[in-house]
Amino acid sequence: MALLELQPSRDVQAISQFLHKCFPENELRSQKDLERLLNQPTFHTWCYIENDQIQAVLCGFVFEEYVFFEFLAVDEALRGQGMGRNILMQVIEELAKPVILEVEPMHDTNSQRRIRFYERLGFHLCDTPYRMPKLDETHGDLELKLMSYPDPLTPEQFQQRVQHIYRYVYEKTI
Repeated sequence: MALLELQPSRDVQAISQFLHKCFPENELRSQKDLERLLNQPTFHTWCYIENDQIQAVLCGFVFEEYVFFEFLAVDEALRGQGMGRNILMQVIEELAKPVILEVEPMHDTNSQRRIRFYERLGFHLCDTPYRMPKLDETHGDLELKLMSYPDPLTPEQFQQRVQHIYRYVYEKTI
């Protein structure tokens, strides 16, 4: 795996615009919320930038015990070339912590492909029901699944992580 030159970015507008090209509206934070997060010490971005444009981004929260990746997005023209895998595994190796992320349940070809992508990298799909809390008043909560790396979550770990994610990622209580 060739190391990519990844850069942190605080360019709220560029990150927000890039994520809007890659994700449905109901899974995205507002630009104001993203700006607030970029000022938090636990929130990080890893960007692959070419010609002064974001081509790929990984966003997440680095906590003491684990990492929660919120978004992995690669420009459509670069998909299928291993960039997402390289970025994800490079950052996981650098951080050397267990990882948790959210995925849509398997309900169509895209969600199946996404889950298989993470499974090929060593992630484990958790069968326990999980809902991402609503991000704002215009969007409801979403049924999602958690995936963990490098080990499956035990039922106790699942409960602890969900409570932590709700509190420190979404600023909600269960």
